[in-house]
Amino acid sequence: MGSRNVERLKRGNAAFNRGDFDGLTAAFAADAELVDRANAPDQPTVVSGRDAIREVARQWARQFDPLRCDIEEFIEVGDAVICASRWHGRGRASRVPTDIRQFDVYQFRDHEVIRATLGCRSQEEARKAAEVEE
Repeated sequence: MGSRNVERLKRGNAAFNRGDFDGLTAAFAADAELVDRANAPDQPTVVSGRDAIREVARQWARQFDPLRCDIEEFIEVGDAVICASRWHGRGRASRVPTDIRQFDVYQFRDHEVIRATLGCRSQEEARKAAEVEE
């Protein structure tokens, strides 16, 4: 059994993979921030609040059939959890497969995500992102 923060991420990730975006954002604080370093050109790099985070997740999911995130490893660093993530799916319109491995960082306060940084290219880059709030 992992820590409480890891368990929250596992539940949120499972919710995302089944298209339950309310379940995904239940792990986030009301004023949480999402930084997407791999954002699509028509999406903002930074959004704040559960509603905005929910909408970004919906936008990504609409572009793929299906879109999944499989977390291969959870690395706890202070009040943050770094996830070695595999995002994969097939473009809804293009049918082109996508398979991306990256590191995503979730920073916690009182067992709620206060900042998520997606799209780090290495564990070292993710560790630096985790230090922002420390």
